[in-house]
Amino acid sequence: MFPRTHGQPYIYDAIRPIYRLYGKEEALQWHENRDPGDHNYQLDNRIAAYRFFSKQFGLQPAEGESPIDAEIKSYEELEVGLPQNNLTILDWRARLPHPIRSRPLRPIPGSAIAGPAQDGKISGRLSD
Repeated sequence: MFPRTHGQPYIYDAIRPIYRLYGKEEALQWHENRDPGDHNYQLDNRIAAYRFFSKQFGLQPAEGESPIDAEIKSYEELEVGLPQNNLTILDWRARLPHPIRSRPLRPIPGSAIAGPAQDGKISGRLSD
């Protein structure tokens, strides 16, 4: 789903020999999107994906999309709202019978830092 000059030599062409080695070259396919020719999920790319998945999963070939316009809901139809007594994360935390304690982070032995950087920010790899 990338223009040919961007992806094919670096992705498809590079891994094709591996698929060939394992006898699965047919499981790898390339689709060059020319209209509009960018990284997108428009009809051309979706149909190519449907064909690929149909073949790989042994399904009937898919040559198009089912009409779904009648199934698309508006924001208002999808909005469900929240109950009056719905807890936020802060409400939930306030109701805990004990405080939440966390262990301080400490540097991983051998990492590039021994503690907080000079500007007060922690950088490098840390462990808990």
